[in-house]
Amino acid sequence: MSTSDQLTDKQKAFVGAFVARGGVNHAECARLAGYAESDIRNTAYRLMRDPKILQAIREECENADRGLLPLARAALQRLIENPAHKDHFAAIKFLCGCLGVSPSYQIREQANSRAYR
Repeated sequence: MSTSDQLTDKQKAFVGAFVARGGVNHAECARLAGYAESDIRNTAYRLMRDPKILQAIREECENADRGLLPLARAALQRLIENPAHKDHFAAIKFLCGCLGVSPSYQIREQANSRAYR
């Protein structure tokens, strides 16, 4: 059972607005979710301190990030496949870091093995 299943419709709308707007302007997110205009700032304040709301925001962000992963992989692949791109080596270094491999260590290791031949 996800955290958003435990929220009211307005709370779900607040979480959706918060994630869609990148967390900017909590009062505006509360307004978009349908909360009363008269006390919107205090409502936004309370919402941002509710553990269920915060957990739902985390879950929604994780879901949104997972959807971007294929795009990020494709962009990284394009950088790595294009040696003329200014970020080519940065992309290789990033990927090596993600894989736990040091590109400079690999180069030194290859050079050392050639020196002993």
